[in-house]
Amino acid sequence: MPLDDVILSILALGTNEVETMVKNTSHQTRSPFNSPLSSAQWLDVYGSMSSVPAHVIAMRSLVGRRGGLESIKLHGLAEVLSLSDILGSTQHMCKPYWPLLRRAIANDAPHSVLPRNLGQAFQTLVSFGININAANVLQSMVDLTFIIDSHCRGINPISDLQVFIEKRNAIQHSLMSLPTGDELECGEISSVCLHESIRHAAIIYSVAVTFPLPPVSGIFRKLAGRLKDILEKSKLDPCWQLYPKTLLWMLILGGIAALETTDRAWYVRNLAALSSALNLAEWKDVAEDAENYLWLESACDAGGSSLWDEVTNERLLDGVDITELPGF
Repeated sequence: MPLDDVILSILALGTNEVETMVKNTSHQTRSPFNSPLSSAQWLDVYGSMSSVPAHVIAMRSLVGRRGGLESIKLHGLAEVLSLSDILGSTQHMCKPYWPLLRRAIANDAPHSVLPRNLGQAFQTLVSFGININAANVLQSMVDLTFIIDSHCRGINPISDLQVFIEKRNAIQHSLMSLPTGDELECGEISSVCLHESIRHAAIIYSVAVTFPLPPVSGIFRKLAGRLKDILEKSKLDPCWQLYPKTLLWMLILGGIAALETTDRAWYVRNLAALSSALNLAEWKDVAEDAENYLWLESACDAGGSSLWDEVTNERLLDGVDITELPGF
């Protein structure tokens, strides 16, 4: 049997086992975001599946013997394996195993006009919290957000869904390939905790908007918990006094993602303290600040508004303690 057929057989065997697991899932988890285009490339289905480690190891070994993804000739197999790799890296919060498939790199021109101030605040963070590589990845996510928003509004519908999917996958591969703060060269950035917080917040945004995954995978709960841990460990870092609006954006995304988890109260409490310190009372003003980073109103506003209702109640009923905030 040709090696490509063996690889396909192992892939199909793993998929069949996981499909049985998914069908046996008795509860449905409510998504904290209104994720757009989640059914494109069946992300809503494939994103519900968790890989079988033994099959992953076997496939990687066989693909290596084949000479890598680029050497696979069976039509569509390399693309499916590449998507599986990107999905797995996102679900397990690790780097992709394989380089991005070159035949899947989209070369469409970027949009020159972006709505309002979307993503512009990231430029002020270069060298302090992010490097040029991270800034480029975040800008790609901003560009993709604009494409999605224009499509959802009916202003500029996506004409070639395949090109869009390839672009979406390439950006997610780049995001998950970013080095952790500890992996950066000494002096490349000033604040490792700010870098890690931004990276995790961007991943939350990706699985909500640009590479939407279903909540049944538990990805939102996992990411919200990780972001909380990073922020808790960086309480004494002065970066939060320098960039309080960046912290606001992170707490909003983390708080939305923490829907129906025990971490939700932590986000509400810290948002209440930060919004009081920044003299922010209305959700529309908070949403405007979030748009300076990564934000899509149609996907994030409902969850954000619900979160803000809880923040408002926290401020009214219990008062706030600014000393709980990171850096304050």
